[in-house]
Amino acid sequence: MTRSGSTILGRRALFVAVSAAWLCGMAAPTLAAFPGELQAGTRVEVKGRVVGPRAVAADLVEIDTRQEEEEEDGLGGVIESVDATAKTLAVMGIKISTADETALAGESREPIAFADFKKGQWISVDGTLGTDGVLKASEVRIKPPKQRGSREAKLEGRVSQVDGARNTFTLLGATVTVTPQTQIVKKRPGGGGQ
Repeated sequence: MTRSGSTILGRRALFVAVSAAWLCGMAAPTLAAFPGELQAGTRVEVKGRVVGPRAVAADLVEIDTRQEEEEEDGLGGVIESVDATAKTLAVMGIKISTADETALAGESREPIAFADFKKGQWISVDGTLGTDGVLKASEVRIKPPKQRGSREAKLEGRVSQVDGARNTFTLLGATVTVTPQTQIVKKRPGGGGQ
C-alpha cells in the first residue's frame, strides 16, 4: 500500500473512532497539536511517563474548561525518598510535606503512620503547591503496586507556564511535554469530556 493510501485509512479510522466516541457521549481524543486552551492558569490533569527529574511525557492531558471553585492540586507516582525527621516525601523530584493534620492512608484507606511510607511505593497526594515548590499535602494515600508502573505519573493542578514552541508546559513545578501521541481531552460542564 502506498503512503498516501495508508494516511487516508489512518484518517478514516481516526474519524470513525472520534465519531463513535462522540455518539457514545465519551471524550473524543484528538491528535496532539498544542492546544490553544492551554494557558497559564488553566486547570489540567496529566497522565504520563516520568522521563527525568521533574519531567513527564504526557499520554493524556485533560483540560478543565469549567469555571469551578479552587480545587486541590494532585500528584501520583513512586516515592523516591522519605525523610522521617522532616516528614517529607519526594515523587518525581517534587517535595511533599506533611503535617499533623495530613490524612495518611494505606491501600485500603485505613489510617497509617508516616513511618509506613517506603521508597518505591506508589502514592497519590492531594494538597496545595506552595510558592516554594513544595506540595503541602492534605492527604497522602498508598496505592496498590499492581495498579501502577514505576515510570507512570499523574499530575493535577493549574498550569504555571506554557512554551508552545517546545510543546511543553509547567505543572506543579514539573515540565510536561505534549507529543504527537498525546491525547488531548476537554472536560465539559458537568464533568464529562468533549
